[in-house]
Amino acid sequence: MASLPLDGGQVAATAMHVDHTTQTVLIADALSLAVYERAFDGSLVRTFVMDQVFKPLGVTRGPNGEVIVAGLLNQVARWEADGTFIDSTELTLPSGVFPGAGSILWAGTVPEPGSLGLLAVIGASLCGGRARYRRRLDLGG
Repeated sequence: MASLPLDGGQVAATAMHVDHTTQTVLIADALSLAVYERAFDGSLVRTFVMDQVFKPLGVTRGPNGEVIVAGLLNQVARWEADGTFIDSTELTLPSGVFPGAGSILWAGTVPEPGSLGLLAVIGASLCGGRARYRRRLDLGG
């Protein structure tokens, strides 16, 4: 990866997310109120403008290539991979907690609760079959 220039309106790097799938780097810039996507060679791919998020502090890539940004005032915004704005939301914090989402991480998609029950049944049946098989071996059967 080459060094990444500060051009195209970018003046700082508040946070970065390297994406090997797209061969790009997402760079949050709280000073210019935008996120910049750059190719590994440093060229500017696109800019995600922060009309809906004040001072981006964290950025990651989510499902289907979505760009997810955490902002200073507990805001989270999403864009399609092509730069089309999807939506934003404000997080509610408990009383006395200082506002400011510092970072964001996408860990993957969690299965629906109904499918977890199916996984538990399959897991239990597999484990139960092994236990019976071990007992037969221990008994010499």
